[in-house]
Amino acid sequence: MVDRLRRVGASISGNSERGAGVFSMSIGLIMFLLMLTFAVQILFNLYATSVVSGLAIEAARDAAEFDPAVPSGPTDARLSEVEEQFESRVGPGASIDLRVDGDEVLADVRFVSNTVFPAVFDAQPFGVIDRTFAVRIEQQQPFGP
Repeated sequence: MVDRLRRVGASISGNSERGAGVFSMSIGLIMFLLMLTFAVQILFNLYATSVVSGLAIEAARDAAEFDPAVPSGPTDARLSEVEEQFESRVGPGASIDLRVDGDEVLADVRFVSNTVFPAVFDAQPFGVIDRTFAVRIEQQQPFGP
């Protein structure tokens, strides 16, 4: 009987650390998932920044193109048309303001992208793209000497 109690006591004291790894593993898994979510958000933001910047530069370039019908430069109607095209291509959350400043067309772009973080976290630094691009207005150059 004493021998049996020793075995039971040994098994109880030998398993005192049983289940201790579950807590550590769950904390590690939560940290891994948070880091993965952060990395995915950065990738989404880089992709959105590249696409919106490319489309904004293209819009500014379209507005700055030389038009033989209007040699003095882009008109307000042309700028509005290009702005509408940009906003229809990018989608909701995008705004562009094209304006002529001397011999340049300036494009102020603001875009609020989606976030993978829950709404509880204020992840605005990752979701807002606010940039300004400048493109020189094309002018017709004289041909010949």
